[in-house]
Amino acid sequence: EDGVTINGYPQFQFNKGDKVICQARSVHLDQEIYGADAAVFKPERFLDSGIVTEGGSRKPFLPFGGGVSQCEGRHYAAKGSKFVLALFLLHFDIKLDPAYEHAKSGTALLDKTRIGTGIMHPTKPTHILVSKRK
Repeated sequence: EDGVTINGYPQFQFNKGDKVICQARSVHLDQEIYGADAAVFKPERFLDSGIVTEGGSRKPFLPFGGGVSQCEGRHYAAKGSKFVLALFLLHFDIKLDPAYEHAKSGTALLDKTRIGTGIMHPTKPTHILVSKRK
């Protein structure tokens, strides 16, 4: 085929062999999708209730890009987070607060509804004490 026109708009005419990329930030700032305040920092707009349109379809949300254009710093950030956690565990003692009544045990204590995020959160607050190691 010689090329393609998307949605009939002449500015979206692509020839055979053209490479097409999506700049995620421009998608997130689209006022037709996210409203007149699209450039305002409102993280709640990306909660499940905020990214579903009135018709039930999901709004586009690409926080770290995709494919070969994923965030280049994601691996560096993950390693940095692990390094900070290791230093924290090396220099501090962490224990459950004995003055607080904690849940006893078992997997029922973990919220399994958000398991896809890679972290299972407790179903009720957990009070801990952190002290610097001597």
